[in-house]
Order: sequence, then structure tokens, then C-alpha cells
Amino acid sequence: MPPAPLALGDEIAGLLDETATMDDYGSGYVGYAFTAQAGQRVVFAMQSEDFDTYLELGRASAGGFESIAADDDGGEGLNSRLVHTFEEAGVYELRARSFGGASTGAYTLGVSEIEPDPEPMPLVFGRAVQGEISDDSVRSASDGRFDAYRFQGQEGQRVQIVMRSGDFDSYLEIGAAEGEFIALAYDDDGLGEGLNSRLNFTIPETGDYIVRAQPLGGAGRGLYALELIDRGPAPVAGSIMIGATVRGSLTENDSMAAGDSSYYDDYRFQVEEGDRLRLTMVSNAFDAFLALGEGLAEDFVLLASDDDGLSDTNSLIEHEFDEAGWYTLRANSYAPNSTGAYVITIERQE
Repeated sequence: MPPAPLALGDEIAGLLDETATMDDYGSGYVGYAFTAQAGQRVVFAMQSEDFDTYLELGRASAGGFESIAADDDGGEGLNSRLVHTFEEAGVYELRARSFGGASTGAYTLGVSEIEPDPEPMPLVFGRAVQGEISDDSVRSASDGRFDAYRFQGQEGQRVQIVMRSGDFDSYLEIGAAEGEFIALAYDDDGLGEGLNSRLNFTIPETGDYIVRAQPLGGAGRGLYALELIDRGPAPVAGSIMIGATVRGSLTENDSMAAGDSSYYDDYRFQVEEGDRLRLTMVSNAFDAFLALGEGLAEDFVLLASDDDGLSDTNSLIEHEFDEAGWYTLRANSYAPNSTGAYVITIERQE
């Protein structure tokens, strides 16, 4: 069945059933032909109460259908929302189907155009900028308003973006500059000061990156301040021997745990098979949290952890090791953004 015509502004009520066209993988779909202009940015939105929707955009080629972009749950719930900026004018095919390709039922498909993203403003390390989110700010695919900034990062570089506003709940996203924007990391209230944001990110590969400064939920308007900070190289893990005590300190230059904005220090130590150890962490500056695992940084694999096992705010782990080798003791805080001195010990138990 040839693709049906599809144009901007269309709102189509469709049906995915046994008459659907089958692709090379045995999935049934309904095809639509869309004529695009170079530089045009279009939103395709598919909704259904009968199945998990899936949209795929592509072009006919000598080898058949060449997929360009796809979306599963970019809309609300299990609905799809595919945003694409067309680099070349021409006729494209949009395939509407269910995720997995086997489900059937009714659906709606809408097509609309949004303005292309303007050239992002430059963002320089160590230099705070002032901005304002207004009705004239760029509208995202989800209809929120944002300001975009661009900077160059080096592979492995640790960066921190801080956004403050007294007018709205700030929200930060970071993504690669090439292609349609996809958030690689985000933050809402990571600064620990009311509704202000702090996003920590390690650059995966050298290149240009985009920071989106915006209100949470998209409805806020007002002034904000934004700063890009180079956090320097990742701290090198320390070492500790069984029977030793180490005094350390959590600072804002330390590594930060993914997801909760808490600082940590890693210590490596070696054990023999069958060793039974007592590990403690004490701090008068913050609520201590101690973790035992294998590997370092993002490769850390948790084996055991404790918050208040030693006392109200101090930690205790007792563990017997089944295998000899090197392990990691992570000195952490229970609450985000906590800093201060601590003491950790490793003692052998009989």
C-alpha cells in the first residue's frame, strides 16, 4: 500500500489493523508521505489508548527504507513525539506503528512546525552570564521556553553548570551540539539552595556542547544567572591498609555521586580470601555514609553500604570477603552538597 499524503496541520484519525503494511522485520505499519523543506523543523505526534505507539522517519533508497529518526515514548505516557529538522528538501516517509510491531488499534497522528533553534550564545568557563526567560525565548519541542548556550569541552573534562533564579524554579540540560538536541544529563535542585540548579557532567568526547537554561515545567518567566565551571581532573583514589586510620575531608572539588549531588572520596585496599573486616566512618561535620565495592568512579559496583550503623550519624560495615583482591571503600555523605572532615578505619576481625 503506497504511503498516504501527510501535510503540516493535519490531524489524522487512523487504524492499525491486519491490513497494515509489513516491514522487513515483520512489524505492521501505516505509511505517510511528507514533503519537507530544507531547514524545516517538524513535530510528529502519535497517540493511542490501544497500544504503545512508535514513529519512524526515513526515505526510500536503493536498499529499501533508510531510517533517519525514530521515537517511542517522547510524548506523554506511551505516546510518541518525534522532532526532526530536515537538512534536505524532499519527500520523506513516516511510519506509524506499535512498539514491538504486533499490537493493533486506533490512533491519532498530528503534524506541526516549530521554529528552528537559533544559534546558541557562547558560554565561557569562569564567567557568569545574566539572562531572562520571556515569552520571546526559544520554544522547545515540549512547548517550554529556554535559552541555549554553547561551549567546547575536552574528553574526560569535569564541568559544572550553576543556574540561579529568584523568579522561577531553574532547570538545566546538557547535550551534544550536533544533530537534534538530546539531553545527556539534567538537574533541577542540585545546588541545595532553594530551587537553584547545579549540573555536574564529565565530557564523554571532545566537541561542542549545548546547555539549556530553562524553568522547570516551562511556565516560569524571569531573570537568572548562569555560570560554567571547570572542575579539573577527577581526584585520584587514595589507598588504605588494613589496621590503618585515615583522616580526610570532603570538598567541592571531590567527585560527585550520580543522582544525589553528594561528594565522595575513594580508597583502595587489598584483602585475602576469608578476611573479615570492620569498616567505620566518623564525622562531626556531616551525616556519614560509607560504601564498600569494587571498581572506581562510574565503574564502582556496590557490595555493601551503611548510614548510621555506628551511631546516629556515623557508619559501620562488617564484611567477610569471599575472594582475594583489591576493593574500594567510598567515604560519602548521606545528604547532598555536604563537606567537612571525616575519619575512616579498617580493622581485621577474628
